[in-house]
Amino acid sequence: MRTSKYVALVALFMLTVISQNVKAQKKEPVSLSVVFGGGLAIPQSGLTGKVFGTSDKYPFEKNGYVLGAKLKLGFAETPEVRLVALGNYTSLSNDTSLTSIFNSKDTLVRVDRKLGITTVGVGVEYVFSTNSLIKPYLGVDATLNFLSLEGKTVVDPFAKKYKTEKAVRGGLALGGGVEIELPNSPVSFEIEGKYHFANLLGKKYQENNVLKDTYYLQDAKNPKDTKDNNRAINTIDVRVGLKIRLL
Repeated sequence: MRTSKYVALVALFMLTVISQNVKAQKKEPVSLSVVFGGGLAIPQSGLTGKVFGTSDKYPFEKNGYVLGAKLKLGFAETPEVRLVALGNYTSLSNDTSLTSIFNSKDTLVRVDRKLGITTVGVGVEYVFSTNSLIKPYLGVDATLNFLSLEGKTVVDPFAKKYKTEKAVRGGLALGGGVEIELPNSPVSFEIEGKYHFANLLGKKYQENNVLKDTYYLQDAKNPKDTKDNNRAINTIDVRVGLKIRLL
């Protein structure tokens, strides 16, 4: 009788161990992670050049920053493909000045400018080496961008401030990165670089109304000016992120 009890206990213990191993090896049907990160926003195309003497662009002579978060949804059946939802804020700014001759005397001329881009979007990533702790990937995002340009022009002692009406543009971001996972940890790191076309779709030209203090982004060509051009608002975004696995 006592022997049968021992056999029953051993059998129960073995079943428990086996069930735990099966559970550990079983993959969840979906995975969900969140990534928080930030880094450099490097101006490109119509955002490059010198503040003074570049009339057909919005030049920024120094790099800005980008901050954001994204959700990544993966599937056990196709581990190399993940869906992404994202939200970012990009900021570029300038405070450039020079001394010019005005009314036969040296006059300080200063241009302050700030461009803010709030971005939401969805995308897809293709992951290489899904079973490795280091996972390189390629990604593409469709984005919706809310742009606002504000600034101040100073011709000492006079100053003029302006702020454009909010503009909404469609965009596209292309690039890739690498995930670096820690063994047996829900936390990992991500390094990513993407080229973001922030106003690929929806460019528009509207006349400013100085009397009403109303200004517009004016990223499309002025139809009344044959020498004018469309203005591309593009950035290279390089960021580092902290990834946390939720599921």
